[in-house]
Amino acid sequence: MCWPAPHRHTNCGGVELALKKVAEFGRTLVLAPHPDDETIGCGGLLALLAQAGQPVRVVLVTDGTGSHRRSLAYPAPRLRALRRSEMVAALAALGYSATTLSSLGLRDGHVPLGGEAGFASAVSLLSRITQRFAPDTVVMPAQDDHHADHRATQALGVAACAAAAPGARRLEYAVWGGRAAGPAAWQIDIQAVLHTKWCALALHRSQHGQVVHDDPHGFTLPQDVLDRCRAPVETYCERLNRTSDATL
Repeated sequence: MCWPAPHRHTNCGGVELALKKVAEFGRTLVLAPHPDDETIGCGGLLALLAQAGQPVRVVLVTDGTGSHRRSLAYPAPRLRALRRSEMVAALAALGYSATTLSSLGLRDGHVPLGGEAGFASAVSLLSRITQRFAPDTVVMPAQDDHHADHRATQALGVAACAAAAPGARRLEYAVWGGRAAGPAAWQIDIQAVLHTKWCALALHRSQHGQVVHDDPHGFTLPQDVLDRCRAPVETYCERLNRTSDATL
């Protein structure tokens, strides 16, 4: 089931330009700290990449079990399976099979930063995935995102790129108030796939309070995040010494 479509208008020239530009991304690796970040942060880009026929690999960093810690009906193993299945469904809506998804399996809320226990092993695992996929572009959370797991995921991504894909283009997206902005920031027009993104987000049902009902403190996506997911553009910051400020 999909939510009603956000307001949109047809922009055929914009569609053609967006598809032409994302085709330049080549093989694209996307890092998602939690199930749903792939859709919130870059669901429009993922949908456009699918339409452009570009190879994509999505890496889920955590197990997603931090959203409903007090639930008895959904202990960690069951919640982990639920959230992964929701992510697989969302990726299918965006145009991808389950084989697109890889997982690091780190504990939600405990992604290590550089110098902390587990960081080197996580970088090693992500580097192996990165090396096998050989991305031309890597998309990851913003380095100043306000969520610790997102900042730690960015650090893992930077380290893995340095080890396994030093020449890859690096783009960052913001979810929790971070700034995907700066001299190398630009926006991509996602009007043509906005309804697709909205439908994919709806498939993360546990994050909308629709599945787990025995945790009164369980997480639900706040309204400001939902409102931003209605925007006809996504904003990215490019961190690989490029200076393009174009709107795609």
